[in-house]
Amino acid sequence: MGVLSPWKNVVNQPSARVLSDLLVILCFVSFGGCNLLSSGDGDDAKASNADQTSNVDQADSQQPKNPDAKKVPTTPPAGVVASVNGSLIAQERFDQLFEERARVYRLQKRPIPPRLVKTYKTSALQKLIDQTLLQQHFDAHGVTLTQDEKTKVYLKYKERFRGEKSYLRFLKRSDKSEEDVKDQVFFDALVDKALLTSKSDELSVSDEEVSQYYNQYREKKYTKEAQVRVSHILVPAAANSGKKLLRQQKRVARKLYKEVKKTDAKSFAKVAQEKSADASTKMRGGDLGFFERRGTLMFDLKFEKALSKLKVGEISDPVLTSKGYHLIRLTDRQPPQVRVSHILLDNELTKKEIKARIARAYKGDFYELAKELSKDEATRIRGGDLGFIHKKNPHRFGEAFKEACLKGKSGEILGPIESSSGKHIVYITQRRPERFRASHILIKLPKRPKRSEKKVALEKIKKIKEELKANSRTSNSLFVRLAKKYSEDSTKDRGGDLGAFYLGGEPKISAKFEEAVFKAPIGKVTGPLASSFGWHLVFVHDRKDRRERQFDEVKDEIHGQLKDKRLRRAKSNLIKQLRGKGEIKRHIEL
Repeated sequence: MGVLSPWKNVVNQPSARVLSDLLVILCFVSFGGCNLLSSGDGDDAKASNADQTSNVDQADSQQPKNPDAKKVPTTPPAGVVASVNGSLIAQERFDQLFEERARVYRLQKRPIPPRLVKTYKTSALQKLIDQTLLQQHFDAHGVTLTQDEKTKVYLKYKERFRGEKSYLRFLKRSDKSEEDVKDQVFFDALVDKALLTSKSDELSVSDEEVSQYYNQYREKKYTKEAQVRVSHILVPAAANSGKKLLRQQKRVARKLYKEVKKTDAKSFAKVAQEKSADASTKMRGGDLGFFERRGTLMFDLKFEKALSKLKVGEISDPVLTSKGYHLIRLTDRQPPQVRVSHILLDNELTKKEIKARIARAYKGDFYELAKELSKDEATRIRGGDLGFIHKKNPHRFGEAFKEACLKGKSGEILGPIESSSGKHIVYITQRRPERFRASHILIKLPKRPKRSEKKVALEKIKKIKEELKANSRTSNSLFVRLAKKYSEDSTKDRGGDLGAFYLGGEPKISAKFEEAVFKAPIGKVTGPLASSFGWHLVFVHDRKDRRERQFDEVKDEIHGQLKDKRLRRAKSNLIKQLRGKGEIKRHIEL
């Protein structure tokens, strides 16, 4: 009613005044008096507008909402394997990543083991989820790469290859486009940039840390033992082949020696390509490359004897060696392995024809013979090489075939061995003994310890053993913790882990062979030298003395390694954090 009262006064005024007042009142009614009546009424007008807006908002909130307005479908869209905070991961990307992992089996035309199918699928899906979480994190924080940064990281990646041709071969072999590789390289660089920007203090590496790392691993990583580069020609003769065959093959080796004893490296390589029976080196002229002296024990026979009696997970009683007292925990034990080449024979062959082919295998080049005669298309092109066989893993030719191969000795030719695929002639190209992995806690002793020093060290190691016994968790984590706390060996920082090794040292061709090649003159042929493989003629190309890389040579390399290690740890922690906060839904069964 307030707006009508001015109209009563307006009726009795002269016409000009009426029109003037009428215009003012119309403006007031239409615009709520917004600064038209006087400058002092602006705040009241704003308050009036705010009240009106508030009333509208309240009215809107009281309106009934449409229940279908934001309804989320209960079933995921077709072709989606997961969603991450609302972002969808396409089936196509998942299939592509799974195929990359399974490609080696496809190329060999072998079925993927069922246990690996689930493993590959799980890892592929998890990788896509983690990449999506990281990308969302980068987008939210505005982390991007400039064009210069992209060019720099891509060129650095290509430096890993020997040249453009090598890089193009890699793309072809891995069935990837250049864009696929760029996407991955740029994504990895984006992760590094994000972490280095947000956690620069945590990821920095001091000069002192670099120096400590060098001193800790000086002997193991930065010292090269004396080396010799050797090429050889092998005349095969297994140790159990019989004296007659051994003498016969030695005569063949001596005849070859007369042929090559005055030749140079180039001529020796040519003869090796034509006549050596070592399939793994003949195509490169018998070149064995540089190798070091081997056969050194991890500690001594007492240590290895104690280790060989343990079961996986068991801890030894205190063991005294020249270094001091040890507690040893066996963490893994891998059975012996043999590397095998084979010839799958034609099923139509008679017994006489099979014997003739076995005789050819003894006398000739098994690599070339397999390429000529084998019916196994998957291995024929590589001279019948089946790789390493060991007891734990099933073999595509069956258990009987596997057991027969595992009984063979290096250099031995076996056959015929029957399998579900047919009959095989088998050549044992290499044999690896049982391999161990162990951790230890060491209480050191001086080189010539006194009885009192031995007593103190023994009491100390016994207390550690009692601590292990008292705690029912004799798990690896407990042992690692105590090793870090008490051990006096250089392995303490990694929980006493000694890595994987063979009892008696690394496998070698033979002790006599090793000694002979380190003594042989450079540029001359030596032989024949005996081994479990047969007879060898050896040409020594070069010899290198023991050399220790100095700190200044490797400090930048160590700095990069330590920084990369911290980046990996920081990335892992960030992913765990994002997984915990994110809304992740998997839409496929693995």
